[in-house]
Amino acid sequence: MKKVIAFLLAMFCLFSLCACGGGGKEDTYEASREEIDQLLKAYEGRALFFGESHEHTNNGDGRNSLTEWAEGMEQLGMDFATILDHNRSSHMFTEEWDDACFIGGSEISSTILDIPIAEKEMHYSAVFVEPEAINSIFKLNPLYKFDPETNTAVPVNYTIAELKALIQRVKDAGGLFVQNHPMGNEGYLHSENPMDNWFADWTGIDVMCGYTGHSVGNVETEESYKLWTAILANGGKVWATAITDGHGLPTTNALTAVYAREKTAESIFENLRVGDFNPGYCGIRMTIGDVKQGSQGSFDGQKVIFSIGEFHSSILEKYNEFQVVLFDDDGEVFRTKFDHTKENFFSYECADTANFYRVEVQNANGDIVALGNPIWRG
Repeated sequence: MKKVIAFLLAMFCLFSLCACGGGGKEDTYEASREEIDQLLKAYEGRALFFGESHEHTNNGDGRNSLTEWAEGMEQLGMDFATILDHNRSSHMFTEEWDDACFIGGSEISSTILDIPIAEKEMHYSAVFVEPEAINSIFKLNPLYKFDPETNTAVPVNYTIAELKALIQRVKDAGGLFVQNHPMGNEGYLHSENPMDNWFADWTGIDVMCGYTGHSVGNVETEESYKLWTAILANGGKVWATAITDGHGLPTTNALTAVYAREKTAESIFENLRVGDFNPGYCGIRMTIGDVKQGSQGSFDGQKVIFSIGEFHSSILEKYNEFQVVLFDDDGEVFRTKFDHTKENFFSYECADTANFYRVEVQNANGDIVALGNPIWRG
């Protein structure tokens, strides 16, 4: 009888270990040395930079100069800022403009004439490194009234087809198209159908929003996150972006993290325009095979390998406990706490049914601290 009891106890323990992953890799999803080396090789030669992805200066309707911005960024530990003064590129032609830290473009407002909802106004950004690139977008659209002497344009209204054509021109010219503050108080394009906010794949939509306060745990981020994840669930391949849009001095209300080769606008933007970045307060690197976040590729026989890197100092003044969550298109795949004082590496075998994977970093309350952009099956 004692032997039978001992056998049953042993089987129970074995079953418990299998069900819980035995406390090993199946439980923690820690990456192996080989998998870590694979990820590091994919991002070889890159360093982590933090910056601001949407702001304004006194060259437009902001309150502060580019010089004040450069000084403020240095004090806050920010490496770059995207300056998007409304309906103009004039800020990119000033003596204060510094390609070492500023990315340019323009925030443009339009009414979408034939969209089937009551609120038809939309703000969007065309983001570029070269000032002539944004000017070419203004000049090539006959609906714009562009003044080349002042480098300003008069906003125009579009049909959906005309907007899609404009997005393609921005992309063809090497730019990034981003829909700005879709869930702002102004009520831009609010609709029960999330796909009314989708116009083209491989574009961005603001999700982490810092214009009414810190982006972690605020209502605008929560509502924009719901919109973005609904677009993903409906098949849209859209990147999450961050926005402060405070029209004043730099803040750390909403940051963007980029692994780039150099601290220059050109090098950082090279990654922004292809979705290999993440809004938030820590660096996320992710690959499936030889494909990085923001893109698409084969999942067959592959693993999701990703890392959670350095945290920006500003977030560590607010929180000191974090968890990482891996999602696919069916929902949460796994969740685990981690030590934020060191770099953490994880891996997960791709499921045959998954259409994308993405990573989130949350604080202990479940508020979003960083959003990795997805890798889609393609």
